[in-house]
Formats: sequence, structure tokens, C-alpha cells
Amino acid sequence: MLTSRDLHSAIEVMNAFAPLLNLRHEIKLSDCDNDFVISFHPQVKGPPVIQDSLLLVDLAKMLRFLRDLTATGHSRSQRGSSAMHDLHRQPVCSRGIDPPISRCGEQIRIPKVLFAQRLQLAAPGRSIAYQRDCRRMMRELSERALCETVRRMLLQCTDASPSVVQMASKLGMSIRTFRRRLASQHTTFLQILDEVRFQLAVRYLEDRQLTTELIAQKLGYSESANFRAAFRRWTGSSPRHFDARSAAPATPLEWQSAAHEQQVVA
Repeated sequence: MLTSRDLHSAIEVMNAFAPLLNLRHEIKLSDCDNDFVISFHPQVKGPPVIQDSLLLVDLAKMLRFLRDLTATGHSRSQRGSSAMHDLHRQPVCSRGIDPPISRCGEQIRIPKVLFAQRLQLAAPGRSIAYQRDCRRMMRELSERALCETVRRMLLQCTDASPSVVQMASKLGMSIRTFRRRLASQHTTFLQILDEVRFQLAVRYLEDRQLTTELIAQKLGYSESANFRAAFRRWTGSSPRHFDARSAAPATPLEWQSAAHEQQVVA
């Protein structure tokens, strides 16, 4: 953002890479007489108290950025720590935070004269390189989100788990694209399904109200023997002898590692 040629370009970068900045609002820049007006438009629905908190966070981020650009003479650490404090003290009324920047409600006003010329740290070459890196990070973020989405959908299944074809269809992807995107995170649909089945199996065994046969059926195994074999592969123990009172690791691999460490200690 700091290497953008002007404030308009910096705002465009913020909106383009909002997930990396954890911004919950679309930021708009408009002209008003001799001032620039920066307004915040929520992109996430929720209770008013949550919306107010998210607005304060995004306002603090913007104030920090503007202070970095305008070089008020304070240290960066002082500017960053005081931004949220100032917003909580004066959440509605217009007030000079660092003259001549001021805030009124969901807007920040700043004189155009401060950005009459291009930004001091503007560097087109660096800006292009940084944006290329940000796009790569956005892709990686999207792939990680896909894995979590698949896990959540599998955990919410009340019937037999969907096949890879059904899951790809639910997500609006071709099977090839679905597998490629999971492969970019070094996993497969079957690996995620295996982890989810392990988590659900532990949950059902902790409940102690379901038989092994019913658990196998709920997890989508055609025979209870297949479930027992999978459970022994996950934990080294049969479902019947599993100690449900102990805290279970999140994945089969973590469980096997913990079991191995216990054997070494013993």
C-alpha cells in the first residue's frame, strides 16, 4: 500500500487484498470540497455490537496507515497503540486524531493537500512485485479455506459421506479442479474424509450410547469390520478397548505419534 502512486491506488490495493488485511469493510474514497472522505461499508452481516467492533478495528487500521503516510512525527508504535484507544474514546463525534485528520461516525476526513502529489514511498516496480506476492498469498488462503470447507461439510453430513464426485458438484467444481486444489495443500479428499471419520468415531465412542455396528453405519462403512480395521489403523486399538476418557488428538497421524511417544516413555 505504501508503494502505491497515490491514495486512490492504495485504497484499491486494500480492497483487492482485504482478506490478507482481515478487513471486514469495503473502503471507498470520495471528494468533498477540499477534503478526501474515506467511508467504510460493511461486508459481513451480524449483530450491531459485532458490527460496531469490526468497524472500530478497520478504522484503527486505516488511521494507522494514514499516519504512516503523513509522518506526524510520532513513532509507529505510538501511532498504532493509540488509534484504537482514540476511537473508543470518541466513537461518534468528529475529532482531530492527529491534526488535520478527523473522524465522524463511519468516515475519516483528510485534507487533499496532504496527498496533492504522489506518495513519498511510491515505487511502481516494487508495487507490482508486492501485488504479485499478495495474489499468491490470496490463492494459498483460498486453498486452505477449501480444505476447511470440505471438513465442515463432511462433519455436518447426517447420512453416508458424499463421494468425491458429489462433493465437487456441491462446491461447483469439476473433479479435476477439486482434486488439483486439494493437492496444492498436500492433501486429498480421501485423506480429509479419513480425518473426519476419525474425529466422528472418537466423538461417538465418547458418547458411549452407540454400538460399533451403528457407528460404522453412521460413518459410511459397508461393514463394521471395515470400521474396526480403520480404527485400529488410526489408534492401534480396537473401538471396544478405546479409552474414550482420554483427550484425543485431532487427526489419526497425531494420535499415532502420541501413542508412539507413550510407548517410548514406557
